[in-house]
Amino acid sequence: MGTAGHRYRPRRGRRRPISSVTSSPRAVRRACPTRSSRMSRRSWWGCRHTVQTSCGLNAARGRTTRTPTRSGYRGLSSRRTGTSTSSERASPRRDCSSCSARRTGNIFDRKTSTPLSTEHNCRVVRRHPGLSFLTNSPNFHGKYVETVVCRIFYSAATADNRRITKKQLIQSDLIEVLRQLDEEEDINDIWRYFSYEHFYVIYCKFWELDSNHDFLINLADLESYAEYALTKVVLRRVAEGAPLNYRKRDPAKMDYWEFICFMLSEEDKTTEAAVRYWFRLLDMDGDGVLSAYELQHFFREQSGRISEISEDPIKFYDVLVQLNDMVGPTKKGQFRSAELMRCKNAPLFFNMLFNLTKFAMHEQRDPGLIDARRSTPHMTDWDYYAANEYARYAEEEG
Repeated sequence: MGTAGHRYRPRRGRRRPISSVTSSPRAVRRACPTRSSRMSRRSWWGCRHTVQTSCGLNAARGRTTRTPTRSGYRGLSSRRTGTSTSSERASPRRDCSSCSARRTGNIFDRKTSTPLSTEHNCRVVRRHPGLSFLTNSPNFHGKYVETVVCRIFYSAATADNRRITKKQLIQSDLIEVLRQLDEEEDINDIWRYFSYEHFYVIYCKFWELDSNHDFLINLADLESYAEYALTKVVLRRVAEGAPLNYRKRDPAKMDYWEFICFMLSEEDKTTEAAVRYWFRLLDMDGDGVLSAYELQHFFREQSGRISEISEDPIKFYDVLVQLNDMVGPTKKGQFRSAELMRCKNAPLFFNMLFNLTKFAMHEQRDPGLIDARRSTPHMTDWDYYAANEYARYAEEEG
């Protein structure tokens, strides 16, 4: 009880911050906004309108707000509220039509961190004007959503376990891309994650390799990728799921999600995600260091392929000396992922070991290709590859 002249005020309970967006099922239920819960004040990408998303959970699980502090918004906090009112249940989509959250919606299952292919979750497909041509093609909705979600997790989830923490989300460019999604009418102008042309290239490549069209690729199908440019020993590790940080359902086959990660890593080895992907594949003992014996194991097949097209065979000792000069490791003959990310020669490092076609292209160094790359510095290796492949597909279809 309060004293005379003092008004008693009950002490508020301490709000528990959520450390991860998908840390546990209970945290998901507290953090995930439902039909009756809203994120007030500002959303993650600066929209002042209320944000409402339907996540498939029970209504009135809790309210998720952003807590203001002196330095800005402290982060996500969760507090339980009562049952939602009838007006809230009657109008679950009263948010702003231009809000990024409504367009993206719930494009993946927050409890399993895996994409949903049901039609009611394809909100970007239904609402973005650049994807209006897909209205009469519902069969492609699920694959497009899965491609977008996989690309987001591939770039943002540094642990590669299909989970994105709040810290990783803030450090990624996803919020900026969502803002760009509201501003751009042409979906193909958004090269990060949402480009339909990029999805078309990935899906067509997967469909070409999938001989029986069961949406699973085995090792025999994967060997023909890029006209047999990669060595079999590397492709065997890819099919087994060595670069992945989670257990596969079938270790002998590759599904569509795994193929997207493989294709993005193969066609653009300049990104940190690609370096992590290939580093885990080459690190056979899992000690975080690429030793000389591991590199020699993967280069043995590459050396035989080089001997078939060249009169002068390449010895592994000479290759190891060149790799040390390119990367500059702290201890020669032992390479770490941070050292490969820091140097600018990670693509050549990997291509020398298992991709003969790209290694030969680097040795030839076409002047026209170099000038074209310098004229468009804003385009990544993946952007160039996707643009060329899409133009080739469009020309073939005529």
